[in-house]
Amino acid sequence: ASAPVCCASTMGCNTSSSVVGVGSDFRGREDDGSQRPQQAEEKEEEEEAPADLSGPPSSQLMQLSQRLEKWTKRLAKAAKESEAKKTIEDCKAVATLLSEDKELASSEEAKEVLVRVCQALASVWQASQEEDGTSLVTRVCGGTGWAVHGLCFELKDGRRLGRFLENNGSDMDLPNELGLLGRGGKWHGLAKGEHIIRVSGYNCRNGYLCYAVTLYTNMRQAIEISAQHKEWQGSSFNYTAPKGEQIINVYLNNGTCKGIQTQATPNNLSHDQRRQLAALMLAPQVDEMWEPLVKVALQDGIGSQAKYLFHLACSMKKHTLPCFQQFSHSISQFHNSPSYWDNSILESIKIDEGHRITTDDGKVLFSERKLSDQELALMQKLVDSSFVRRYTRDRRGERVSGGV
Repeated sequence: ASAPVCCASTMGCNTSSSVVGVGSDFRGREDDGSQRPQQAEEKEEEEEAPADLSGPPSSQLMQLSQRLEKWTKRLAKAAKESEAKKTIEDCKAVATLLSEDKELASSEEAKEVLVRVCQALASVWQASQEEDGTSLVTRVCGGTGWAVHGLCFELKDGRRLGRFLENNGSDMDLPNELGLLGRGGKWHGLAKGEHIIRVSGYNCRNGYLCYAVTLYTNMRQAIEISAQHKEWQGSSFNYTAPKGEQIINVYLNNGTCKGIQTQATPNNLSHDQRRQLAALMLAPQVDEMWEPLVKVALQDGIGSQAKYLFHLACSMKKHTLPCFQQFSHSISQFHNSPSYWDNSILESIKIDEGHRITTDDGKVLFSERKLSDQELALMQKLVDSSFVRRYTRDRRGERVSGGV
């Protein structure tokens, strides 16, 4: 194969991720084998003790709102048990203020703080439910010939990052599974809790993406993707993800590694810490805060705030509390959903970037459950009745499937 024409990168970049390489501060760099990636020292924010609440109730409410905003941001970056507990205490403090001051509970400020409380509780609950070191990348696909011409990272939300090149150097469509396999792509799966922390390899003298790349994980697995034409092997490269982050993409272009894209590992809590946090969230003392929050949410009928609060309670199995009686029926009317729907199993989830769905709050209602044998048979019948056998070019000489 002749060296391809240099192609512009089409890789996506998540706004919450970091790019390490050309055009940014180096935490690793191309080297001759003796150079090692330089780790940037991360200065962790010191945990200051929350100041005592002061002033009238309305002022205290705003102070709590500001603290909850801070806790929520920190929990999203890296969950800590101490900050999660402070978040719960501040949420309970908000509920106490609203239950003791009816005038304050009916104010616009209370409605604004309610959203903050929901976001904070959702962050704590999510942190208590996630597995240790949640993996953002579920599997990696590599394609090689005389050079590495394909490297694709599949994320847990279904998105794919990276590049796969045709023999003429043009970029392939990453969602095209058959296309990747047709270019010799081979998938490598990552275990639960496993993520990529370092990448090394060799650049290629004759274009494509690189000559060889090895991905190292936190479970000491080394995924090697290498060509077999030594004459094309160039200089080495080596990059390491910053502490608390994992690699979700490697920038490769015209035979050279330009850097890595990293993102914070969602959860740093141990199994015991998550279990204790979940028990704290489900404690009877926490149940008492729901009623004043519900009253604030229902002041203007079933709106987005009430919907948010209800589905948060459902995810925590708290929708059976007395304050949520008749709530499910009202929610059904708000969504104009069929009366036979079980709204208690619907969860409000954030829409991932890249999906062409828009809503007022950036969320949709979602539920997943296992089908019975009878339901599964009906779904299979529906698929079979609409399936059409048709030969297309991406089959590349292979037989056409007889069904799905």
